Amino acid sequence: MCSFRSIQVVWLAALFFAASAQAAENWSTTAAFESPESAVFSEKHGAIFVSNVSGYTTNGKGFISRLSLTGGIVTLKWLTGLNAPTGLAVEGDTLWAVDFNRLVKIDITATKIIGEFPAPDDNPLLNDVAITGEGDVFVTGSASNTVYQLVGGKLVPWLKDDKLLTYANGIYATQNAVVVAAYHLVRINRETKQTEVLGDTKVLFDLEGVKPDSKGGFIVSMIGDRPVYHLSSTGDLTPLFRGKPHVADFDIRHSVLVAPTGAKTVTSFQLP
Repeated sequence: MCSFRSIQVVWLAALFFAASAQAAENWSTTAAFESPESAVFSEKHGAIFVSNVSGYTTNGKGFISRLSLTGGIVTLKWLTGLNAPTGLAVEGDTLWAVDFNRLVKIDITATKIIGEFPAPDDNPLLNDVAITGEGDVFVTGSASNTVYQLVGGKLVPWLKDDKLLTYANGIYATQNAVVVAAYHLVRINRETKQTEVLGDTKVLFDLEGVKPDSKGGFIVSMIGDRPVYHLSSTGDLTPLFRGKPHVADFDIRHSVLVAPTGAKTVTSFQLP
């Protein structure tokens, strides 16, 4: 999430993979988005959902847009009345949305909020949400430097670390580990809560989003006009593409990456 460290963005520049291969832009949609922050696929519903912050405060002006899988605007303001929605995650017929100081559960079919879970502390600036295959829900707090877990219908602090979880932003979780794109990329063992910093910290810093590849590595986006990187399972870093604007919280399905890439733009790319 951009939050207080955001850099306003306008256009996406050239995209390049490794030394010779170049990513192909599938489509780019410019519409009356309002600071789009996160994009997520829902193949079951033939949709891409996009969160629109519309001011980082509890102003009720935030909304979620619904796009087709080819980038067409289905409903610009599909769900309204939110407070600076940022991170999104889809689980079957449920869309989870981080909404500034709460997590909301949305029934996609009914287009209706069916649950809300406030943060347990003041001004945490909740940011992103991840769902494991087993249905465990984790949320980051950028201002609180905390990872929360939804337990018994309540968000509770799972791990707070003012050093390693500084500006905790994007998140990915499995049965065994939680990976957080904070100021650096951090992997946390779920059983022991032992932490490990991944990648070259001189390259991967002030991070935005993180998603797994299919080979034990990760794709990571960063705040500002810097490349999106692929971090292999062996620690090798490869710049995937550079944007001027940066790529915000993204999602990947079948080698297709979709993300907000500007203050009014969402873009899809085919990864090689």
